[in-house]
Amino acid sequence: METGKGRTTQDCEVRREVEGDNGEIERPAGLLIQNVAAALAIYPFMLSLWRKQEHTTEMANANVQGPKRPTGITITAWLWIVSGGLMALSGLMAGFAFSFMRQMGPPPTVPADVDPGFQILAAIFEHFEILLALQMLVAALAIWSGIALLKLKAWARTAIEVLSWLALVYCIGLGIFQVNLWISMTDQAPRGGAPIDMDLFQFAGAAMAVVVIAVLAVPLWIMIRYLRGAEVRAAIARTQETDA
Repeated sequence: METGKGRTTQDCEVRREVEGDNGEIERPAGLLIQNVAAALAIYPFMLSLWRKQEHTTEMANANVQGPKRPTGITITAWLWIVSGGLMALSGLMAGFAFSFMRQMGPPPTVPADVDPGFQILAAIFEHFEILLALQMLVAALAIWSGIALLKLKAWARTAIEVLSWLALVYCIGLGIFQVNLWISMTDQAPRGGAPIDMDLFQFAGAAMAVVVIAVLAVPLWIMIRYLRGAEVRAAIARTQETDA
């Protein structure tokens, strides 16, 4: 009898757990439908929160990264950074070579009646240390300005433009000097009995020098025009507004 009463009590408890507030039995299918409906109701809310968080993250990243840097500025900056590094490396190598040559003795005296081109070369060798120090300073300025231009600093644009103008003048001046020196050297060569046509050889060398000048000068001119253009100025102006 006690066993029967215990079973009756357990059955009543199970029945109360299964029955709802109205005394009706809740079927498993009904519970599943309610859970699915609740999940579907929460989903749009969670989706809106996720989109809001994504938008907030994008805005934060935009504020951290700042304005977008044009590709032309990146290329220009890295060209000057690499050029500055090469100038510094060549300056170090030239310094070692110059010190080694100084240990071998003083340079030979240049005659007064020698071609002006050779006199210029002698003057360069005489003041080589000053020119080498100047080259190292320009190399450091090129690297520093290039890095600052990547950060869209206003002063870097001006510095790179000045360096570009100086490089353009140097390129054209050096090219003219080399052409004149080449013509002067080939004019002194004897024409009779030469295995090649010296006039054609002279013209080919001068033409090659002109081509080299154009290859170096034209990109510099394009770079100067770009640095003075609206795209660079607008990008730097946006950076200044963001920093302010």
